[in-house]
Amino acid sequence: MGLAGIGICDHNEVKGALEAVKAAKGMKDIVVIPGIEVSTELGHVLVYNVKESIPARLTVAETIEKGEDLGGYVVAAHPYRYWSGIGEEAVRANRFHTLEIHNGHARQVTNRKAEMLAKELGTAVSGGSDAHSLKMLGASYTEFSTRPESVEDVLEAIRKKRVTTGGKHYSNFQAFRTYSRSVIKWFTRGMKRM
Repeated sequence: MGLAGIGICDHNEVKGALEAVKAAKGMKDIVVIPGIEVSTELGHVLVYNVKESIPARLTVAETIEKGEDLGGYVVAAHPYRYWSGIGEEAVRANRFHTLEIHNGHARQVTNRKAEMLAKELGTAVSGGSDAHSLKMLGASYTEFSTRPESVEDVLEAIRKKRVTTGGKHYSNFQAFRTYSRSVIKWFTRGMKRM
C-alpha cells in the first residue's frame, strides 16, 4: 500500500498495539506506533506512543493528563463525529498535541469542520483511516515529506506541522450504515458507550 508507518489504536486497550510492535521488530520498511483510542466521558481521544492502557470514562482532561504521564502524544480524534467525537467545546477547553482533521470513518463535512478548527487554533494536524477492517486500512492518512525512520520521527514531524493529510471520507450512505450498526450495538450493550 506504500505505507511507511501505521498507528495501532484499539479501543481502550493497548495489548494489540504492543503485539504489532513486536511482530514488526526488525522490519526496516515500516514504523509501528503503539497507541490506544480511549473512550472518555465525551468521546474518543487517541494517545500514541504508550505501552500501558488508560482507563475509559475519565474526563477529557484526565485522559490527556494520564496519556502525558505515560509519555504519550495526545490527539483529539474525529472531534465532530456524531456519537464518538468529543466536540468542539472539549477541543477548545483542553490542550491537545494534535487535532485529527481527516478521518476515514467520518464524513467530509465533519472532517472539513475539524480542519477549520485546527487552522483557527493553530494546532498540528493528522489523518487516519480509523480502520475497523483490512479494506479500510490506508483509507485516510498522514503524509510526510521525508520517510520517517522511527516513532519519534513521525511524532516530531506532526508536532512541527511538516505533514499533510489525505484520503477518503465516508459517504452519507456509509455513515448511515455505520451509525445504524452503532445504534444496534449500543442497545445490545444495554445503552452503554463503548
